[in-house]
Amino acid sequence: MENKDLSGDAGNRFSDEDLQTMLGTVRHVSNKQDNDMRELYGLSGKGERESARKKDKTLIVMIVAGMVILVIAIGLICSYFIGRALEHDPLKGVWSLDDVTIYSFNGKGHGSLSLPLNSYEFDYVLEDNVIKIDFTDADAIDRSYIYSVTEEELILTDSDENAFIFERTDDKILSTRSSDLQEHK
Repeated sequence: MENKDLSGDAGNRFSDEDLQTMLGTVRHVSNKQDNDMRELYGLSGKGERESARKKDKTLIVMIVAGMVILVIAIGLICSYFIGRALEHDPLKGVWSLDDVTIYSFNGKGHGSLSLPLNSYEFDYVLEDNVIKIDFTDADAIDRSYIYSVTEEELILTDSDENAFIFERTDDKILSTRSSDLQEHK
């Protein structure tokens, strides 16, 4: 094949022989790629190309399925840890102010205020360092306190900045208190 000058208007035309040579080169490259793919997949004919395509589709399906399983696993792990974080209520337990005034928090937004002759149920919400107490009994006054808590001490500070220091206690005081209430009724 001769080198031709491709500059100028006349040089932009190829002879039929040149076109056939170029087309043969393109076919050769295409056939070489096909042969390389056949060799890669261990194939030799058209039926085997279809088999290679099926293998490719299977591989894609497996990758997508793996990604879906991975996303589900990550979601489950995250929900587990988020759920555990939501379950942690630092006020959960029984707190005694003076063995007369006792707050009990169940860790799920419900509690009670126990006094010697009466007990008042309430719902509560913790927001930042504020507890909002909503009594179910209409006679009891709903309250909000700023709270701070350690393992053994709960401090509730009202809007007038009066601080009430509670100590963590056990359920024995409440069970004794409940039996006292039953006797007085």
